Amino acid sequence: MKLLISTIGSLLVVLVGGIALLLAVAVADGRAMAFMIEKAATAVLGHDVDVGHAAVADWGMPTTVELTDIAVENAAWADEPSIFRAERIRAALTVSGLFPPAVELPRVVVTAPAVFLAVNAEGKANWQGMVSGSGAPSDGPADLFGLKSFQIAKGNVVYRDAAPGAPRMVRLHGLRAEAPSVDRPITFEAQGQLAAGPSKPQPQNIRFSGETGSLRQLRKGDLPVRATASVGTVRAEVSGRVTSLFGNPAADLHVVAEGEGLQPLFALAGVAVGSTPSFHAEAQVVKEAARWTADGIQARLGESRATGTLTVDASGPKPMVAGDMTATTLAVGQLRELAGQGGGQTQRDGAQDLPFGWLYAVNADLTLRAERIEAPSLPLRAGSASVTLKDGILRMDPLHVGMPEGAITGTLRVDATANPPVLALGAKGQGVPVSALPVVAGKVAGMVEGTIAGTADLSSEGRTLGALLANLTGKVRATVDELCWRLGDGPIRRRSVTRLQ
Repeated sequence: MKLLISTIGSLLVVLVGGIALLLAVAVADGRAMAFMIEKAATAVLGHDVDVGHAAVADWGMPTTVELTDIAVENAAWADEPSIFRAERIRAALTVSGLFPPAVELPRVVVTAPAVFLAVNAEGKANWQGMVSGSGAPSDGPADLFGLKSFQIAKGNVVYRDAAPGAPRMVRLHGLRAEAPSVDRPITFEAQGQLAAGPSKPQPQNIRFSGETGSLRQLRKGDLPVRATASVGTVRAEVSGRVTSLFGNPAADLHVVAEGEGLQPLFALAGVAVGSTPSFHAEAQVVKEAARWTADGIQARLGESRATGTLTVDASGPKPMVAGDMTATTLAVGQLRELAGQGGGQTQRDGAQDLPFGWLYAVNADLTLRAERIEAPSLPLRAGSASVTLKDGILRMDPLHVGMPEGAITGTLRVDATANPPVLALGAKGQGVPVSALPVVAGKVAGMVEGTIAGTADLSSEGRTLGALLANLTGKVRATVDELCWRLGDGPIRRRSVTRLQ
């Protein structure tokens, strides 16, 4: 909005820089007017401006002017030739005073605008310098050229971001925004596609609508906001307030999201998963400077429940995610589908690339806990992990899993900077039930009993789950207190096993 208002305002204000220009307009034809506007607007915006035709539609008070076929040159490195285009801009315009003249635009109607925004891999935005050339950000009010009403119809917006951790593409069409008067809410709606993630994101259909405060509140940079949005079958509601809009914007928002499953959100990131249970999440989201905080998180995924706080600090070269999350209940059986168990033969065979690209996108420092683990086929009770992620290397140290008569502690390291990625696990177990072993669990459960103590040092490499399993190497040393088993209806047999390797 800030870019749009600045661009349109600059185009129109140069029409009436003073009485001399108004007299020139009175005798000039449309192309001559357009030429004057192009030169003046280019000087103001710092980008070449093309105007197909300009005319005065009404010499009344206010004067109504109309520009057609407008284009503003894009940055040299951007894909699109124009950062802004519009089929037509029609505006009411008033001028008072002479040295300098005061120009106001009480009403603006923009038809078929198209905005092309981009951020390159170095984090440079194509709009830099267009809306900040007048000075440093200010928390004070903005006059917005005296705007009292506006209408934007049939708009299109394309946003591409090559910076790490950012949405890769947003494409909106059918954008409509309107402020009927200076004191009525500003309404908006649009639909389009959104894709995010560092590897092969699948664009998802999005739709949003809502309203903000009035133009009078917008001038002060302090706006209430209420909006709804949907991505596939996921729906979100946002309500709250945005402040210091023309300085260092801040926000305090209540966010609620829910859906029939997580597939649309994972697809945005280029990660395919099988069917998942329905989910619901809500939090109070606060933005201050480059830091976003989601406090009081309450989340549900099927039978799993989680609470906690997360922060994202975007002030560094990569977003830094930090927080403390606790799962009061972790239903492991339902979460298995996140590995793609329902996603087709390729996924079931472990041939799909794992999302290692995300390990480059952000850095992280997280504490994760599970107070109660529900896993019908595994004797798990609780768990915790301290997680750090820096420049593509993930560490879980320490990693702890509690069991009825013992526990497993250890460390996990994933190095996504290697080609292919390398995984290393070091673990120590005490009182671990034999039924927890992958070769036993779910196959002969109830037929084999005993507890194990031992250590494991394992490593592997690969980009898919299948490759990681096929390349698994290392050592496992264990002792079994007393192994008990039954074959068919036969007697229970017991044997002490001093060492397994």
